[in-house]
Formats: sequence, structure tokens, C-alpha cells
Amino acid sequence: MLAKVIVLKKSWKTVASAANYIVDDLKKGPEQQEPGSYGPEDGAEYLVRDGVLEAASFNLEGLQPTDQDDRRQIIKLMDSTARAWASRSKANPKTNPFYHVVLSWMEGEQPTIKQATAAAAKALQAVGMANNQAFFAIHRDKAHHHPIHIIANRVHPDHLILTGPPRYDFLVLDKTCREIELEQGWQHDNGPHVVIDGQIRRLPHGMRRQQGLQADKSPVSHLPNVLSSPAVKARMAEVKTGLPP
Repeated sequence: MLAKVIVLKKSWKTVASAANYIVDDLKKGPEQQEPGSYGPEDGAEYLVRDGVLEAASFNLEGLQPTDQDDRRQIIKLMDSTARAWASRSKANPKTNPFYHVVLSWMEGEQPTIKQATAAAAKALQAVGMANNQAFFAIHRDKAHHHPIHIIANRVHPDHLILTGPPRYDFLVLDKTCREIELEQGWQHDNGPHVVIDGQIRRLPHGMRRQQGLQADKSPVSHLPNVLSSPAVKARMAEVKTGLPP
């Protein structure tokens, strides 16, 4: 597995644009509006993204992101929490209180909704947002690739403070991916953290290269648990564009 933090626009008006991208596509009108121009009350029509049928939420009263009415309620709840934080703390209006993470399984691996939910929950806990509002959806529109997209509210719903992410969150999430692989039985992907004899270790870039753990290189014989895979940037470009790495 690989984790990628998607940088959202600094200025924010609503989480609707990110929510709609993750769960479905907005049907554009004749004026071909951009996704960021829609709000939850704009009355835009929804088209379910082909292959996105499974989603779940955390700390959002059991609301289902794939249901249009529930999704609008999710957007309102998350925006309300974020605006309450901004008003109370007099935060910089350009600070985006939302967090977007993609967890990408290796080619051919197809997580169930139960496995995906457990993975999303573990990732949120790792970045300090286990008690925050969040939701995710699985994108199954490519037969060989089944990533999940997670949107989390950085604002704690009760304390109205930012609770994450930690510094160097990409390293935290990379280690979390190795933990999920061990717990759920997935192949071990390439990253700063590797699994050797069942133990997770962080290896410097140069050492990984020396031991044959860099992308597109065969694993060395004494490290049977580490498998080769496309480079991180290539894999995540596939998630974003739909093109092969």
C-alpha cells in the first residue's frame, strides 16, 4: 500500500467540491462550471461516478456518503464545524481545515468495504483525527486498481481546535500502510518503511537502493517479504489521471 496526501486549495468556502469528487461527479451545466464553484445548496445534479459504490463515514451520525441527501448533510455538518473553529479562533481564512488522503493498494489487490473501513480508521488515528468527522469512498472504476479517498475535518467537533496532521505525516502514513499490510495480509509496497522478518523498519533512501528495495527493482533474496512495485509518484499519478504508471 501507498499513502498520498492530496493538497487542497488554501482558500475554502465549502467541503462540497472535495466531497463530490470523491463520491461522484457533478453534472456540469451549459456554462461548464468548475467543481469549486458548487455549494451544497446550489441544486446541482449528481451523477454517481462509475465504479464508486462503496463508502462510509466516521463521527457523522452514520450518514452514508453515497446517498445524495446524506451527503448534503455531511457537507453541512463538516462545514459548520470548520466555520465554528474559524470564527472562534479567528483563523487565517486561507487555512483549509480539511485533509485529503489516498490509500492505494498494489495492482490486483481488491479490499472489501470492511477492510477499507479498517484501513481508513487506522490512517485517521495515525494522523490524530480518529475522533474527527471524516468519510471515504472506494474507487473501483479501474479493474486493477482500487484506491480509497479519505476526506477528514482537521477540526475536532467538540473542542473546535485543529488536531492534525502531525509533522512529516507522509512518513507516519507510510508506516501505517506497512501495519495495515501486516494486519490484512497484503503484499508489502515500497516506501521509506519496509518489513523485514515481520518487523517494520525505516531505511534511508541510499540503503533501500543498495538492498534492491527501490521501485522497479527485484527484491534481494534475504528480504523475501519486500516486493517491487512502480515508483510512488508514478503510482499516485495513476490514481489522479487514470493512466498506467
